[in-house]
Amino acid sequence: MDALVEKLSAYEVLNNIVPGALFSFLCDTFLETSLIGEDSLANFCVFFIVGLFCSRIGSLVVEPFYKNTKIVNYAPYPHYLDAKDKDVEIKDLLSVNNLYRTMVGGCFGILLLKAYFCLEENCPCLAENRFFVVVSVVVIMFSFAYRKQTDYIRKRVERIVEKKHQVNSDDDTSQSKM
Repeated sequence: MDALVEKLSAYEVLNNIVPGALFSFLCDTFLETSLIGEDSLANFCVFFIVGLFCSRIGSLVVEPFYKNTKIVNYAPYPHYLDAKDKDVEIKDLLSVNNLYRTMVGGCFGILLLKAYFCLEENCPCLAENRFFVVVSVVVIMFSFAYRKQTDYIRKRVERIVEKKHQVNSDDDTSQSKM
């Protein structure tokens, strides 16, 4: 287990395992649904996966809601990329920012889970098909997360290509002046 923990970055511990442990504790305490077992390795894995899910709720639900309601204002992504290269603290600040978003996402997830359990009480077909509901929600959530992550990667690649074209264009301009 120590080797597994060593391979995880501080970001992954902070933004997945801690919120996953909190979510699991809240489920155990308030929803009478235990995600915590006796095996430390199993708990570690559960906390990581649950935290990852809380992170995606934060990224796909909380963040757009907060942006649309002007609770938060983000700098344009290209400005962020330029700034993080010049100010090393931005990476740490972003990590803490993402932790807060993940914690909000986890709390929102607890509320959604409680609402789902209430729906199950009134709609037995949901309880009978819990597996399909859970797997469907997970597939949908991670499909949107995959799309969002791909967009970030594409934007970064486009920015690098654009900068390369600017440098080449500047080189062509300076060579033509000679």
